[in-house]
Amino acid sequence: MSHPGWKTLLEDAKEYRDAVADITTISSGEELQERKGQLKALDWLLTMHEVWEKAYEDLVNEDTE
Repeated sequence: MSHPGWKTLLEDAKEYRDAVADITTISSGEELQERKGQLKALDWLLTMHEVWEKAYEDLVNEDTE
């Protein structure tokens, strides 16, 4: 799971998360709720990558034992 595409996706997601986390430009409660949803989705992606990476490593290690 160390493919260049994954690396690019995660880098982009981290950059986008930083931009979305800036609440200084929010002008309404509706926009705040939208940002919260975006942050939740990005956090899920960034966290799940670690889970997927660990599962992949475990699978590869199982096959080599």
